[in-house]
Amino acid sequence: MKKITTFIITALATVGLFAQTITLLDTTTTVIGAPTVELMKSTLKVENTSSTDTVRLALYRKIISEVSGSENYFCFGLLCYPPSVDTTSLITDILPNGIDSSFFADYKPKGNAGTTTIEYCFYDTSNVQEQTCVTINFVAALSGDANGNGVIDGSEICGDANNDGSIGTGELAGDIDGNGTIDAFEKLGDVDGNGIIDNGERTGDANGDKLINGAEVYGDSDNDGTPDDYMGMSDAQLNEHVNLYPNPTRGLINVSYEFGAGNKSIIISDIIGNVVYRSKLNSRSGKLNLDLSHLTNGIYFYTVQEAGKVLETKKLVLSR
Repeated sequence: MKKITTFIITALATVGLFAQTITLLDTTTTVIGAPTVELMKSTLKVENTSSTDTVRLALYRKIISEVSGSENYFCFGLLCYPPSVDTTSLITDILPNGIDSSFFADYKPKGNAGTTTIEYCFYDTSNVQEQTCVTINFVAALSGDANGNGVIDGSEICGDANNDGSIGTGELAGDIDGNGTIDAFEKLGDVDGNGIIDNGERTGDANGDKLINGAEVYGDSDNDGTPDDYMGMSDAQLNEHVNLYPNPTRGLINVSYEFGAGNKSIIISDIIGNVVYRSKLNSRSGKLNLDLSHLTNGIYFYTVQEAGKVLETKKLVLSR
């Protein structure tokens, strides 16, 4: 079996409401992996916020764009549906204050590079006009993966399209799909291609040397010449942060955090979304000592949430 290695960007999606009762939670809106990976997966949860009424849901799929030769299918409720089926045949009931976690969308690039964009719409079978939709991008590309193992490692640089070990003319560090531009799911300076700025990377670092020099602009995540990472953010938001270390870890990790107002939670999950640790952060600042040595080696993600809203998600690597 081929190795499955994808980076998942997780965000909260509340795109619409069914009579103010249905919300989509923890939606994986962009999934990134090399064209050689066997499977890419997106998940979400459907919440019925009504305390009195059961909702009866169905789902339809709309393919906005599709890479030739790829394959996708989805599951919801008790059934999974093949690539040829767009609409569920089985109604899924969600009880009052209930959450359904049965939905997932699978994508198989089958060696074909490119982005497939699919919209999934959940609708109330008693009123089909009441629907909530979410758009998911499956990005099968990892420019700079010279050894073809599905990750940027060693001396590789994400965006090094010609695999010469450096970012040259027409190339940009963080250009995951290698098309010469920084798209919505990419960040300029993302040297390891995991979709976030971490491990000493600098937002706006176009040449991938983890420095800001020449014409580079610190905070310019989309390569438009302005520090857009921080435009429109309040001082309180800028001062909020969480730091988890060491990373990679052998199992024992430290978590330090500092936030503004509001109750936060930290959640650690594996690469397919299974939660392995969850804790409320009741104070505005502090430290936690965690022991994850019972978990298997691999890639995990730690997420900070406030009132169910995802504020930040970063990668954690467990390696002994």
